[in-house]
Order: sequence, then C-alpha cells, then structure tokens
Amino acid sequence: MTSKDLILAEIIRGYLSAATREMAWAFDRTAYDPVITEIRDYGLALFDKSIRIVAESVGVPPFSGTLGMGIETGINAIGKENLEEGDVFWNNWPYWNSSQVNDVTIAAPVFYKGEIVGYSGAKAHLIDIGQKDPAYCIDTLDVYQEGLKLPGVKLIKKGKVDTEIERIIRFNSRTPDRNMGNVYAQVSAVQTGAKRYLALIEKYGLDDFEYFLDVIISHGERIANQALSTLPKGSW
Repeated sequence: MTSKDLILAEIIRGYLSAATREMAWAFDRTAYDPVITEIRDYGLALFDKSIRIVAESVGVPPFSGTLGMGIETGINAIGKENLEEGDVFWNNWPYWNSSQVNDVTIAAPVFYKGEIVGYSGAKAHLIDIGQKDPAYCIDTLDVYQEGLKLPGVKLIKKGKVDTEIERIIRFNSRTPDRNMGNVYAQVSAVQTGAKRYLALIEKYGLDDFEYFLDVIISHGERIANQALSTLPKGSW
C-alpha cells in the first residue's frame, strides 16, 4: 500500500467519524427528552454491507457495540430481500437487541445502484413505550412488563411513514407526542448517516470505498489486538 493510499484511508475514516458526530448533532438538536439531549443515552454508528461497524459517535459504548446485533436480527425478521430504498426499521425485542425494551434500535439500509452497500443505525432509550412505570423500570418481574415490543418492523417504507405502526407506538405511550418526537429525531440521525455514507461512495466509487473500509477495519483490529496483548493474562 502506498503513502497515498494510507492518506486516503485516513481521509475516509475521518469523514465517517465526522458523519457519526453529525448524526449525534442531529439527534441532540431534534430530540425532546433530556435523557437524549443531555445524558446522551444512545449509540449511533455506520456499518458496511456485512454489518461491520466502521464509525461510531459519542454516547453509550455498549449501545454501539450491540447495535449491529439489533440491525442484523431486525433484517432477519423483515427479510433482507424485502428491504427497499427509503426504508427505516425498528427493532426492540430485547433478546435480539441485547438491551432492555426501552432501548430501541432504528436503522436504515444504504442503497447504491439498487444494492445494499451499508447501514446507518441508532439505539436510544425512549422514556415511555408502555412499560409498567414511566422512564426506567428497575423492578420488573418479566419482559412483558417492560412495554411495547416490535421485533423488526418497517417504520418507514420507501420514504413514507407507516401510519399503522406509528399509531401502535402512540397508543402504547403515556406521552405520545414526545415519544414520537424522539423516534423521529432518531430517524433523522439515521437518515443523516445514510446520506453521508452514500456521499462517500459517490465521491470515491464503490470498489475503492469498500477497499478502504477493509483497510480501516483491519487497522482497528490490529490496534485492539495490540492493546489486549498488554493486559495481564486471564484479565479479559
């Protein structure tokens, strides 16, 4: 790999990182509840077509770490062949999302010339989705006390809101307007990330872009392995 390639890889890595920061900015500016705007109880990230994370924002690290799982299981529920350009889906079944029910994954596929080339995703804590107590439930006896569960459904289909799904979400919240405001703020963050991801592909071409994603991911793996090798044996 030439020095020019290394520089370009760093430019793309920096752009992707900036895109996730823009996702966070969009979310912070449009959400309704302090749990998002101040506490930042969320994780935002961009993924390649194999659902490998390529960039993440500030927020809760475990959310970013499990976001790929929520995206993959949501896709499995819907069927990848059923995803279309402009779709945005919701998944908060906890056994597929590795989080409590309130921590909702919302994600969108990124299409380029009719093919899925990546994903933009956000996991965030929604205050009220019909759980036994508003905000946080710390004494639930089973998952069915934790609120509405939608295990992989399209909230937006080909750019248009599914009003039936929206109505279900609204009627399962004590504060429906605030809740949907947070949901659509989350959608705005996801769509922002998808647009920036697509812009990079259009600028550099899909083949070169995917090549440099492999470079970026390989570099990250090397850094992680080096860090792990310095830890005492048996500590992780």
